[in-house]
Amino acid sequence: MQDAKQYRMSVLNDKRILVIGGTGFVGSAVTKGLMEAGYPVRLLARNPEKARRIFGDRADIVRGDVTSPESLAVASTGCYGVFISLHGYKGKGNFFRVEHWGVENVATAAADAGVKQIIMISGANVSPDATAYFIKAKYLGEQALLNGPVPAMILRCSWFMESLPMMIKGPLAVVVGRQPHPIHFIAFEDLIRMVSKVYAAPETSNKTIQAYGPETRTVHEALKKYCAAFAPWRPVVHLPLWAFWIVSRLLGGQFPFLYDLLALTNRDPEPPDSGEATTLMGPNTTTLAQWIEEKRGESP
Repeated sequence: MQDAKQYRMSVLNDKRILVIGGTGFVGSAVTKGLMEAGYPVRLLARNPEKARRIFGDRADIVRGDVTSPESLAVASTGCYGVFISLHGYKGKGNFFRVEHWGVENVATAAADAGVKQIIMISGANVSPDATAYFIKAKYLGEQALLNGPVPAMILRCSWFMESLPMMIKGPLAVVVGRQPHPIHFIAFEDLIRMVSKVYAAPETSNKTIQAYGPETRTVHEALKKYCAAFAPWRPVVHLPLWAFWIVSRLLGGQFPFLYDLLALTNRDPEPPDSGEATTLMGPNTTTLAQWIEEKRGESP
């Protein structure tokens, strides 16, 4: 007779999840979390070699991307769910090519393959009224899923706690702009819990919810607390937006997008938490202090 854990694992083995964007910052964390929860995972990867370096043979890897309907058709076959974490930062047009039209391709392939649930990571400030190109592309991608036949859960996420180490640059901890608004920082651990919960008991209707942590802090406050734990000799400084604009134009690549994003968050506060995520999936409980203590425990 199977015990509860064996039964749960046998059930999850029938729920293969296709992860799109699985080698990225958020996608790789969610992929590992789904694997640890017992879900079989398939990755759609433009660079299968990179995916294998990260995940070894733990994931089934299909070469392709969201601009290729043929590769999506192959990758979606036999999958119970699809998880999407996309970022089209290489040029304004690429945002629409990847995050709008690409997501439309995903919606079509998922429907054809009989997928039961789609989850997509989006941004906290995404709204129908936004004019920023990267927000508009993300919103149109959301709508492509919400208007499709496969139940879709859109998670509009706040800043991730795991982004704080990225703000340490040499001897300084740098906040770009004033970033005066309180942020609902969320830990990857809580995001993974939310995603696993949805796949375990999928919704029958489309939903867009804010994925927030249990408390708010400004970026300065959060980074200062992180530095106090891991780099107390590093001061937290603010780089003016105009200075970062110059840097972004000199460096190119993803930096012009980062400037546009940080200029937006510097100006606009996050929408309030509706509480719907807690109602549907239970509360996110990881505070910044708890996350820091967990990171201390992981340090050698």
